[in-house]
Amino acid sequence: MSDDRVALIALLALAGWLLIGLPMIYLPEHSEFFKEPLGIKPGEWLLSFATLGLWYATWRLVKGADQNAEKQLRAYVHVCDAQILHENDEWSPNIRVTIKNFGQTPARLVKHGIGHNITFVGPGDFTLKEDQFVSDLGPGQHTTKTMIVAREMWHKLFKPMMKAGTGYIFGEITYRDALSDKVRKTVYRFEIKFDDAGQAGIFFSSEGNYSD
Repeated sequence: MSDDRVALIALLALAGWLLIGLPMIYLPEHSEFFKEPLGIKPGEWLLSFATLGLWYATWRLVKGADQNAEKQLRAYVHVCDAQILHENDEWSPNIRVTIKNFGQTPARLVKHGIGHNITFVGPGDFTLKEDQFVSDLGPGQHTTKTMIVAREMWHKLFKPMMKAGTGYIFGEITYRDALSDKVRKTVYRFEIKFDDAGQAGIFFSSEGNYSD
């Protein structure tokens, strides 16, 4: 039952007590309408139910307010940038993924694992090794993971394979929320695509993205 419905029922019960129960308390004892089950007058029964309903509705509203406050203030760690650098110069290509805490409170014990995969047929293997590096991210802070690929390997092996199949960059971010100490998780997946000039770009995949 929703909080609004519980509150409405409680208010109706309170209105019933004011309009019906309260006058019944002051009815003369010889009135045929006056009965006292368990020694409690009907108006007092109605007042008890109304009070209990209002207490429950208030408790639910306070609990809901706490949950809303947590949602507004908790840490949210997500990818804020992903790019491929030095693809067409003398340096080795760099695949960089930057994550950021978009929330209002620190994210503690942040782990960010990253991997790559080239798939030709089927769903592909997106298994990650557990990341051993742990750090904290304050509100607005960011950190970057970089994968460096040998220049010759990128152009002679990886690039032709990715054009024939689908190249992926994927990762998982885990962290603890400072407000509730819950372990939060963000999972992401990018596809590497090439334009008409052969320049590589990183784009969000339609699958493999999740956060809580």
